[in-house]
Amino acid sequence: MIKNRSTGLSDHHVIAISVFALSVLGLVILSSASAIIAHKNFGSNDFYFWRQLGHLSIGLILWIIAYNVPYLVYKKPSPYIYGASILALFLVFIPGIGADYGTSASWIDIPFLPSIQPAEYSKLTMILYLAFLCERKKDQIKDLMNGLMPLVMVVALTVVLLILQPDYGTTLIICFIAFSIIFIAGAERLHLLGGFIMGALMAIIVASNKQYIYNRFTAFLDPFADSLGTGYHIIQSLIAVGSGGFWGKGFGNSRQKFEYIPEAQGDSIFAIASEELGFIRVVPLVLIFLVIAWHGFRIAQKTDDKYGKYLATGITSWLTFQAFINVMVVLAMFPTTGITLPFISYGGSSLIVSFYAVGILMNISKFGGVIVRTNESRSINPEKSFMNKSLYQKHRWR
Repeated sequence: MIKNRSTGLSDHHVIAISVFALSVLGLVILSSASAIIAHKNFGSNDFYFWRQLGHLSIGLILWIIAYNVPYLVYKKPSPYIYGASILALFLVFIPGIGADYGTSASWIDIPFLPSIQPAEYSKLTMILYLAFLCERKKDQIKDLMNGLMPLVMVVALTVVLLILQPDYGTTLIICFIAFSIIFIAGAERLHLLGGFIMGALMAIIVASNKQYIYNRFTAFLDPFADSLGTGYHIIQSLIAVGSGGFWGKGFGNSRQKFEYIPEAQGDSIFAIASEELGFIRVVPLVLIFLVIAWHGFRIAQKTDDKYGKYLATGITSWLTFQAFINVMVVLAMFPTTGITLPFISYGGSSLIVSFYAVGILMNISKFGGVIVRTNESRSINPEKSFMNKSLYQKHRWR
């Protein structure tokens, strides 16, 4: 069990407290940010709040399950889990099963069943499989053709399906997650640099051929060039943040949520929070994500098991990178991407899978330092004997 000297709390306890705090804050912020659009669309100010509370309940149950199930159980079936995720990404293109949201065909909507967004689950399934492959490759990962390229092909398959939807925000997150895991696994830096350059060139090509992506980038460079068109979203976000000032307008007093700002309950919820709560109150929210990043990467650093190390790296990279990209978009420091703020924005798929991922991360903290002890042999396979508690003792980091 990984302990924090300064607080006496284990890293997974700190993460649990941080995530719970974010979730409570998220419900409070959502109850205000979504009131106007909820009343307009559903006749109830609290529609999104109660829906999110339901998602949160499911997420908490899965969080507890993931925390108590040893993370090594995902190792062998990870190729099949990843395969199921790829199948789900294919299903969004099938008429009668897939459903559009805005400009993206990104949902599976089967009658009498809850709608799901496979792209959200693909983040976790790719982490599980990529961690499995990186552990198997070991020193081979330094070899370009036999080590690195198979990993790149796995990532590329997911990326292609996301681009076809299109979902460029999730594509960005997936690429960053993959880069983080492969870097920690020991890939040659020259190979990674080459991959980054090729990825950047591909992004430029795609952006050049997709008018709305090009428009988002030009709007990021100068939103006031088309203030009522491509730059509208950015300008309204800046108005919300700026008008909030240091102390904020007060809870429930946002003006921008009156449909001036798009997706007030989703991608733009940080702008509404900044307007109502002000700088002094939203800074702690951002700092909570930094706390999660610190302890998540600390878990990865201190974990003996390579598979657990790569899982912890991937999960922490995903949640924290996504959070800071969302905040940067609202502050006009990054082009609009359409990704949610973890644990805060409205969205069932995002919230549920994020909770499950945190449960896995906490389990790695709990069991990542476990060592095998047996009188019969000094070389027990942890994957086969992990459930046999008599062979294990918890190891505290010094």
